[in-house]
Amino acid sequence: CKPRQRHGEAAPFVPLVRRTRLWSALKRSLLEVHQRGVDLQRLLRELARARAVSRLPARRQANWGGELVVVWDRARHLQPYQDDFAAIFAELRQQRGDAGCTLWLVDGSPQQIRQRWPAQPSAHRHRAAKHAAAMPLPAPGSRVLILSDAGALAGWPRANRVWSDFARQLVAGGAQPVFWAPLAPAQIEVELARRARVFCLQPRGDLRRQRGRLVDDEQRQAEAARLAALR
Repeated sequence: CKPRQRHGEAAPFVPLVRRTRLWSALKRSLLEVHQRGVDLQRLLRELARARAVSRLPARRQANWGGELVVVWDRARHLQPYQDDFAAIFAELRQQRGDAGCTLWLVDGSPQQIRQRWPAQPSAHRHRAAKHAAAMPLPAPGSRVLILSDAGALAGWPRANRVWSDFARQLVAGGAQPVFWAPLAPAQIEVELARRARVFCLQPRGDLRRQRGRLVDDEQRQAEAARLAALR
């Protein structure tokens, strides 16, 4: 999608995706699914229909799991989407609660940290200041929700590589990165989609996980030219 334009601060906020449509997809993307024994009701249905059962059906349970980390990109070129990101984070806090939730505000890159919420205790603040450019890896099994364009609209070379490397580090540490990006499927990097769960925050189209379409610089340049023609 092309960058959203704003004409005056008095314009009412209209979300890219309606809350009722977005929330169910967002929740599914962040929940952890575990197998909890045999699904007896499903097994009985299969037996009642005289169907051969080759494998016992598993009962699955979804929950929020442990730690949830939110990385919120406050880059200037993403200013038109900040209200959408804010609405998502507010809904998460309301539905999930603040327990085990950490928010990092960054400026165009996970290496450019603006702020952490909740703020660290004073005993750790001085130590953390020495490593302000480094975001600590979350605990294994954590979900990491990333509200960003993953560098697609940044306008500087290799911006996408920074986010892809960040996703690789998260996966190597046992975390699960989940991107919700204000992009169209044609703007998603294949490499990023291999390392993370990527979803498009767009008013049209489905909200399913994307596999990515951009592979090389030729495709990136063609997409950049298409966007420039839309401006």
